[in-house]
Amino acid sequence: MGLMNSLEQPTQQQSSGRKVNNTFGLVLRVATAEKVAVGEAESLKITGHVVSAGSPLPAETLVEIDFRTAGDKAITNFLKGNGKKSLNTLDESAGSFITLENCYTTDQVNDAGLPVISSRWLNTLSTAGDPDHANRSFLEDVYASAPRLSFKNPTKKAGEPDTITLPVNAKNVRFRVEEDGARGVREFSREWAVGKLNELPANARIGVTIDQIEPKAAVRVDDQDSFHKAIRDALGTGTKSLAVVRISDGESIRARSVYVSFKRNIAGEYVPDVDKAIAELQDKNIIRNIPNEKLFGAIEQGLVVEVIPGYRLTYAGDPSKDNNAAFKLVNDVKRDAAARYEMMFGDDPMKFTKVILPGIARNDSSDGFSPINVITDTVGNHDITELASPHIAPPRAPALKEAEDHADAPVSSAEPGSDEEEPSAPRP
Repeated sequence: MGLMNSLEQPTQQQSSGRKVNNTFGLVLRVATAEKVAVGEAESLKITGHVVSAGSPLPAETLVEIDFRTAGDKAITNFLKGNGKKSLNTLDESAGSFITLENCYTTDQVNDAGLPVISSRWLNTLSTAGDPDHANRSFLEDVYASAPRLSFKNPTKKAGEPDTITLPVNAKNVRFRVEEDGARGVREFSREWAVGKLNELPANARIGVTIDQIEPKAAVRVDDQDSFHKAIRDALGTGTKSLAVVRISDGESIRARSVYVSFKRNIAGEYVPDVDKAIAELQDKNIIRNIPNEKLFGAIEQGLVVEVIPGYRLTYAGDPSKDNNAAFKLVNDVKRDAAARYEMMFGDDPMKFTKVILPGIARNDSSDGFSPINVITDTVGNHDITELASPHIAPPRAPALKEAEDHADAPVSSAEPGSDEEEPSAPRP
C-alpha cells in the first residue's frame, strides 16, 4: 500500500493505451527556399537550421525540408508569409523563421549530405527584415490544453449560464446554473454553445485563451513555507497565472490546478492577488480529501510535493477584426472547422499536449506573450498526472492520442485523475 493510501480513501482509476506516431513540430531558420517539380506538380524545398529543441535533431542542425502532401499549398503559404518575391532566388528568404507541423525524420540525405525531414504544413513565424516581426518568438517545452472561447450568453434563457466557456475540442460543456430557485450543474451540447457563439453581435467581446504549463520548471517543496513560496512565485507572474500542485508517493500521483484572482493596487493597476490564493489553500485542503497538516507531515515519510508554473495565455488580436489569430480561431469554431484541434488535443478538454506556441513577445515574461498559433511538438494527449517533471515520474508511460500518418508507433497506458479548480473571477 502506498503512502497516499494512508492519507485518503483510495479511489478506482482507469487506464488505457493507444497507438501513436512519432511526428513532431519544428521551428526552422530558413537558409534557402525554392520551387521544385514533383512529378507533374510543384512543391517546395527548404533548407535551414533547426531552432526548436523538441525534434530528434540538435539545435542548429542544417536540414532539408520536403513536403509529402499539398506541396502547392506549402508554396502558397510561404509566399503569403514571406512576400511574392521570396522564391525569386534561393536565399531571398534567408533569416526568416517558419513553423513546420507533422514532421518526421526520413532515412534520406540530400546531395549535400543534409538529413531530410518530411513535413505536411508550414506557417511563417517571422519574415527577415520586417520590423513588424521583431517581437515574434515562440514558447517550447510546454504542455497546453485546448484553446478556449469565453463570452457572455447573448440570449440567456432559464437554466442557462451567464457566461459560456467553450473548449474548442469539447463535445459538451457543463455549467453551474440556477433554475426554479435551485442551483445545480447542467450539461449543454457543443452545438448549443456554437449556436450561442453565432448569435453574438460582430463587436462582441470574446476571450480566446490557452492554458500552458511547464513541468520542467516544477519546484519541489519540503514544508509549508517552501510551498507558499513556490505558489507565490508561480502565481505572481501576472493576473492570468496558474499553478499545478502535484503529490506522489512513488506509486500514485494526485494533482490540483490553482488559478489566481486579481485586485487593483494603489496605482489602480490590476495585479495578481496571491495572498488570497494562499489563504484559500490554507483554509481548504490543497488536495481533495487530504488534510493539509497530513500532507506536509507526509513529506518526511517520502511524499513528493511539487508546484508546476503555468499561465493562461490570451491569443493575439481582436476577435472582432478579420486580421489576426484570435479572429481566425473563433471563426473556425463558428464554421465547425476546428477538427485540427481535436486531432491535436483529442476530445478531452482536460488533457494536455506538448506544443510549440508561436507568438508575439512584448516582454520576457509569460504575461507579455500572446500566441498566434499552436502546433504539436510531440504527439500525445496526457492527463495532468501523467506528465514527467524533474521530481515526479509517472509510474507508467502516458496514454497517447492516435495520429494520422507515419504509422510506426508504440502502445502504452496511463492512469488519469486530477482535482480541478476553475478561476473564481474574470480576467482583466
